[in-house]
Amino acid sequence: MIWLKAFHIVFVVTWFAGLFYLPRLLVYHAEATETVVRERLKVMERRLLAMTRIDQKVLASSVYRFGRTSLAQDTEMLFYGDGKTATVALYRSPGELESRAIATNGKVDAAARIRLDQPPTLDEYTMVLAGALPLAVHPSPRDVAVIGFGSGLTANTLLGSDRVERVDVIEIEPFRQPAFRKLAIGISDDPTPCQKITGYHSSGECNLYRPPGWFLR
Repeated sequence: MIWLKAFHIVFVVTWFAGLFYLPRLLVYHAEATETVVRERLKVMERRLLAMTRIDQKVLASSVYRFGRTSLAQDTEMLFYGDGKTATVALYRSPGELESRAIATNGKVDAAARIRLDQPPTLDEYTMVLAGALPLAVHPSPRDVAVIGFGSGLTANTLLGSDRVERVDVIEIEPFRQPAFRKLAIGISDDPTPCQKITGYHSSGECNLYRPPGWFLR
């Protein structure tokens, strides 16, 4: 086991060294005037790029949960971006039961079917219940807060009740917004946000600091 840890440390250090050396090779390439030197730098750049290649399907594979080192090769990456607090990915899983999933730092936060005539994913049951159970318990929920937008299904469930007048959606990572737009376009014919929804990009505790009982009305 100690040898595996040592190999991991050496690999990571080498990988980062190659990652930082690649821009220097590009500068040498731009400044070189001799054809032989330029061709040699091309070979070095190709080899270094192959070693330090950042595969989005690998980074979004959830290897720590499922043991897979990469998403399927036919997976279509619809959105991938590095925000201030997290890396957000949206990808489409092909197959007979086609679905789209939003992942944060490789962990899938929400997955949903594209076609309404197909059975829902397990995530969809969870997201619907997260909105339906509070509606069943609270006698008159007028102002509701949802921490984490996910696929938007929880907020959509809450808005299905005529008792709800306002839904505050608090999302810490702004980069999730463009990913959600692509997800919503694939599922809903009308991706226009409801006027009852107000979005915030901050940590949850900041927006929950309201007068006592604000979200219990």
